[in-house]
Amino acid sequence: TQALLVTTFGGLAMLVGIIVIGNIAGTFLLSELIADPPTGVAGSVAVVLILIGALSKSAIVPMHFWLPGAMAAPTPVSAYLHAAA
Repeated sequence: TQALLVTTFGGLAMLVGIIVIGNIAGTFLLSELIADPPTGVAGSVAVVLILIGALSKSAIVPMHFWLPGAMAAPTPVSAYLHAAA
């Protein structure tokens, strides 16, 4: 359940960050966002939310604490499950 909570809330944080950036900039096109990046506190908060989402979804430190308990199967079984996905 810990893995589900961390990755779900991380995904929601990323989604909210993307929506906020799109609303501030008036576009969701990366080329336009790069050409004219949003500024201000809301833009900074949106970038932080996207980074939190990326860190939690990819299990990078400090968001890796859920990883050891997520797969309790023996190594050959977990390798098979990862290969099948």
